[in-house]
Amino acid sequence: MSVGERLEVIEHCYPEKSVRLEFFRCRLIAGTPTPLGCAALAWVDPAELANYAFPAADARLLKSIRQSPQVWND
Repeated sequence: MSVGERLEVIEHCYPEKSVRLEFFRCRLIAGTPTPLGCAALAWVDPAELANYAFPAADARLLKSIRQSPQVWND
């Protein structure tokens, strides 16, 4: 995998904790992605995101992807 520039930083407060999420442009160069520290992962097109449930902290990022999908698909 090749990790490029940081695209977005989101800080979100839940009642029991706060999280800071950093999103980077990544490209799969070779191999198969495997989940680390989570049950599963999937690389999907922006149009497919509505088929998945996301935590509240991801709402701003999902809105950004819907409004400007070309930024995320370069």
